[in-house]
Amino acid sequence: MDAQQAAKHDMRAAQLSEVFKALKPLLEKHRGNMEVAHDEKGNFYLYSHHILSSGKPLFFGAVIMRQYYVSYHLMPVYLQPYLLKGVSRTLTQKMYGKSCFKFRKINDKLFAQLDGLTQRSYKYYTNEGFVPS
Repeated sequence: MDAQQAAKHDMRAAQLSEVFKALKPLLEKHRGNMEVAHDEKGNFYLYSHHILSSGKPLFFGAVIMRQYYVSYHLMPVYLQPYLLKGVSRTLTQKMYGKSCFKFRKINDKLFAQLDGLTQRSYKYYTNEGFVPS
């Protein structure tokens, strides 16, 4: 890797780090009634205390810094797609699969929508008894 490529890589890593720092609080505010499985540089995972028949806890969400993007996973959206009702087309275009959103840049408008979606998802888990109220 030459100096120009290294500089570009460092700039991308710094930008993605800022995206991670902006997304992590959207999940982190719900950690009180959940289990934090990973909280390290570039990885934040939340699980409910509800144990599945497999013996594993029910996954809630994660923020993961990848090489070219930051992924935001939200399992309740996979379980109940109706939670996406009212979400903008722009946000749904960021979806990869059924419960993952990919971001390369900070977008306050989309992050505000994602925050609302995360809150609705948390409420769904609470209503289902997966998280204590």
